[in-house]
Amino acid sequence: MIGVDSVSRLNHVRNMPTTRDYLLRHLDAIELQGYNKVADNTFVNIVPMTTGRLVEELPWNEQKSGEPFDPYNFIWKNFSSSGYFTLYAEDDPRLGIFNYIKRGFRVPPADHYYRPFALALEGDNSVWTSDHHCVGDRFETDMILNYTKDLMKLYHRVPYFGFNFLSRLTHDSISNTASADTPYSNMFRDIDNQGLLNNTVLIFFSDHGMRFGEIRETYIGKLEERLPMMFLVFPKWFYKKYPQITQNLKINRNRLTTPFDIYETLKDILYFTGDVKGDVDVEQRGISLFEEIPVSRSCDHAGILPHWCTCMSQQELSNNDQFYNMSVNYLITYINQQFVLNNVTDMCWPLKLGRTKSVHVIQNNDKLLKYKQSLNDVINRTVSFNAKRVLSTYIFQVAVSLMPGSGEFEASVRYDETTGNFTMAGDISRINKYGHDSDCVHGSLLHKLCFCK
Repeated sequence: MIGVDSVSRLNHVRNMPTTRDYLLRHLDAIELQGYNKVADNTFVNIVPMTTGRLVEELPWNEQKSGEPFDPYNFIWKNFSSSGYFTLYAEDDPRLGIFNYIKRGFRVPPADHYYRPFALALEGDNSVWTSDHHCVGDRFETDMILNYTKDLMKLYHRVPYFGFNFLSRLTHDSISNTASADTPYSNMFRDIDNQGLLNNTVLIFFSDHGMRFGEIRETYIGKLEERLPMMFLVFPKWFYKKYPQITQNLKINRNRLTTPFDIYETLKDILYFTGDVKGDVDVEQRGISLFEEIPVSRSCDHAGILPHWCTCMSQQELSNNDQFYNMSVNYLITYINQQFVLNNVTDMCWPLKLGRTKSVHVIQNNDKLLKYKQSLNDVINRTVSFNAKRVLSTYIFQVAVSLMPGSGEFEASVRYDETTGNFTMAGDISRINKYGHDSDCVHGSLLHKLCFCK
């Protein structure tokens, strides 16, 4: 498991193209595009990933900040008790998941524990260069990844479990993610070329997107904060040997997933049987990715509080809503513009509204749009809201019947509150037959739009 702090899926697309390309094209990685965090910061998202519980369910609260985490059953303990050699490594000891305003571990949590070395480095300012990102001429990120690579080489023929989390490079700067592209892509290429992934599952992930800064004030920034990257890489022979599991993994790429699901998947990897249950309860909070996650799963089912939920709500507008007519009028104007652009106004009648069947608005829930900040820097389950929500983009699904010809159309149009402009948000669907009504024109778009004169 290799984690990178504060990298949303979209920021990974923007700033780590080489790593992304190697994961998807060469390693056949499974990318979870619907992966949603369940709480605010690193600690409260890693705990569900490694214990299957929310922080308060451990139970743990700030009153226990002076107590070590040794008594809690993290997943690496399960691997260790099953005979696996273990590694735990974080770069910045000040921001350690279990050390920031917390006690950490009294006994090293793994056979190989990077923290003593990290503390020694941190205590010697003379060794740091390049804005505290390099030790002498060595990139700190490379040092951690090489430490992990050494583990993989040493224990290649016996079971091992490694948990790495790197914060310093990406925690404070969204643009620094670009600097992470080369070390991670090199790491994955090296372990692949050396055959170290032939018997290993690689999980490359983040805890959340950027939680502060200018991007955090935007609508897309609010979404990115909640949608971190998540990749799983299995040996290529695994995909062939277990086709049902592989099919489920591919289906789950576009389903709503959370850190709770990663925990259940880790358990299935540890206690692997190759079997698929096939009957999953949609209300089960954590579901292994080896099972097909129900398409009907909601944030409530998955244990995601409303203010972290990025799922869209849909509501039918009444005919006296201002956007009801505005969205319909825009669609009709757009359709008629196609006749002008394609020089067929002498062949096709201009279309007019016959009947509006329905207009639905699809938008993020109001709590997400008004979310301001967490009041507590550790638990972060108590939130405050702005009085005024952030400006958003709305999608209107419009269904109309147009004259002449009684053509029935469905389309999605987008309204941007910032600019006050409409645009199309996809193709136009013709949902009744047009027969020979458009024989005078050519092309799939005009065929479904035109009613010949």
